[in-house]
Amino acid sequence: MLRTGILLAVLAFGGCAGSSNPFDGSARPQAAPQTRETFSVLAFNPSFYDVTIFVVNAYSRGARVRVGRLGSSEERAFDFRMSTATREVRFELEYFSGPVCLTDSIILTKGDVVQLILPGEPRNERGCR
Repeated sequence: MLRTGILLAVLAFGGCAGSSNPFDGSARPQAAPQTRETFSVLAFNPSFYDVTIFVVNAYSRGARVRVGRLGSSEERAFDFRMSTATREVRFELEYFSGPVCLTDSIILTKGDVVQLILPGEPRNERGCR
């Protein structure tokens, strides 16, 4: 019982420790939200592998955005959102039990629809490892 009382007191006072009075009408300044735009991909996977599609910055392999997953011989449309700071992109294809492939770079503009036809045998394609 004593532990519960101490825990509740710590939680109650801990929440107010670093802020001003939450009822005085003032709010902390927040950073401006980063502009994000929606793009579309029409993808077709003729191979026998399932694949997960990512979009990555063309100049670094760091941050990537998951576009979606395609099954074997499946065609599908995906919408994905990314920041406007990244305009030149590549698509990274991670095949289940297979290679990882990286496409050539393209430049996206607002409202673009990209048609992405994946390789039938990715192990033999340039850009796959």
